[in-house]
Amino acid sequence: MRRQNAGAAHRISERDAHALRFVGEGYEVAQYALHEAAFSGLTANVVSRFVTRWHRRGVLAAERLNGIGMNRLRLSAAGRDLLIERGLAHPDELFAPRKPVAPKDLQHTLFINDARVALGRLPAKPSLTLAAWALQRRFAPRPTVVPDVLAIWRRSASADGLLLASEIDLGGESLRAVFIPKLELLRREVDRWRGASPAVIVVLTHGARRVATLRNAFAESNDDVSWCIEELPPSPGRRNIEDLQTLFAGLTGAAHTPTRDSLLSL
Repeated sequence: MRRQNAGAAHRISERDAHALRFVGEGYEVAQYALHEAAFSGLTANVVSRFVTRWHRRGVLAAERLNGIGMNRLRLSAAGRDLLIERGLAHPDELFAPRKPVAPKDLQHTLFINDARVALGRLPAKPSLTLAAWALQRRFAPRPTVVPDVLAIWRRSASADGLLLASEIDLGGESLRAVFIPKLELLRREVDRWRGASPAVIVVLTHGARRVATLRNAFAESNDDVSWCIEELPPSPGRRNIEDLQTLFAGLTGAAHTPTRDSLLSL
């Protein structure tokens, strides 16, 4: 079938715009994550029709994992331009990689997007949620280290502000030589960003022994940045999203975001 021009005068529904933004903000997302983020409660056929429709129009790139697995979705350059031209997104929010994420980085990317979905499904949603690739684009100069996911809730008359920084550790870095020093640098950045609001660093890692070592390393921390160190499931997926949603809900309660100017200007 002949692919249509992405810039053609197609109507974009509010739901489709939300779904396309989710893909563009996620760099590369799995179709299950898109389903949970933008089509929750609807059948898989609805999501498949959405992907097919916008893939044919050149707005989405869709490829099977290893040719037979789940759909891997990316926003195309034409899709990015379409959203920007329609006033549906800001250029800094969208990513349109030409190639799929490298196999060595795919699981990490999927876990980050699982966290984005989980945060977006909280009763009190963050005012701002940014993945590492978006943080790197927005900070100038770039900080020493950025978290995999940063979520901010604004302070309100009925709730304190909150900053939540999440780091997803797949166990590939030496704890003592690399990862613990990186977390200490992250703690300093988070403490600087949070202003007068509370903050929590959520570390999700593989293996009970690694969890125990990290908890011991930061057990004596006595500043205003809290730590939550938990074990990741073996792989990303719908069950992971549900578990993360439960974890984040317990940490955030009815929070809303800090008012510090440096954070609101992100």
